[in-house]
Amino acid sequence: MFTIGSSGTRLWLPQPDECHYVYRSFSGNGQMVAQVTNMEAAIAGIMFRQSLEPNSEFVMEAATLANDGMIVRTRRDPRHRELVRSEGDWQNRDEVKPPCWLKLTRRDKRFTAYESLDEGISWQAIYDSPNEWGRPIFAGLMVVGGSSNALKSASFNSVLIEDEVDTLSTESNKMFVVEVVLTDGSILHARSVTADESKVKIGFTKTNYVVSIYAVSRLVYRPIPDRLKRELATGRKGVLLKNGDFFEGELRSADTNRVKLSSILFGARSFPTDRVTAVAIAESTERPAAWRVRTVDGSMIRAKSLVPRVGSVVADELRLGALAIPLEELLEIDTIRK
Repeated sequence: MFTIGSSGTRLWLPQPDECHYVYRSFSGNGQMVAQVTNMEAAIAGIMFRQSLEPNSEFVMEAATLANDGMIVRTRRDPRHRELVRSEGDWQNRDEVKPPCWLKLTRRDKRFTAYESLDEGISWQAIYDSPNEWGRPIFAGLMVVGGSSNALKSASFNSVLIEDEVDTLSTESNKMFVVEVVLTDGSILHARSVTADESKVKIGFTKTNYVVSIYAVSRLVYRPIPDRLKRELATGRKGVLLKNGDFFEGELRSADTNRVKLSSILFGARSFPTDRVTAVAIAESTERPAAWRVRTVDGSMIRAKSLVPRVGSVVADELRLGALAIPLEELLEIDTIRK
């Protein structure tokens, strides 16, 4: 949680801004998400800002205590301001009151603002703005107190700032791994996964295994934030994207680069894996097992039986059958109490 105090009364005026801005640098495409909770300040929200100058161009989405409700404001370049006699574009959502959820995205030369009426699970675009800013900008939380002489505060929960530059620099230094969750409860950290409408090929340890699509509950491409786990707990099938959007449908294919979906609502859709958080395929139903095997990469295998071999242990996994696990990759073996 962030709690930010601010005095000041001016924002989105020809005079310099008066706000408290808590920020970080931001260079790529990406998003900001936050929930405004406790609020005594006049305005509290999220902001992309071209610079830290008091009259900088910006795109802002914020909650207010006034009748305007949730507001979107942009300060445009000086030529635009002079032409239209306004600081920029604006929109009010007077039906949205704090506490509320806010989301801004940057995609190339466009910013988009969203609203959520279901606690940040799904989002509806409400504003789209072009810009000609350079790549390095600033992203952060802003508060305008509403008083010249007294600090007023606002609190933010579930703050998320995702910059693709951070993701690319991190992911370029690690091996591509997909978490495969089987319908019997086993979890495999696979070095490769390919799928079609009927089967899934899983590269696990030093072997490739092929199972029916009905044996797989989900494919997880990156950690699932707590605020999005509810989206996968509904039993729906489809693709959960990093930005929180969920597209319902049946999996048609998946590989290292893309996930393809067939949907009654959306038709055929294709998503690059760098935008995908998880693919929900079927619900899990744990089946009885005698052993739980954990490996150093974080995998957890539920097995009916174990057979020691030279240099490995063979686990009879409920869906995959015989899994050979090298001894150097074993972390723990324990029994499952009935």
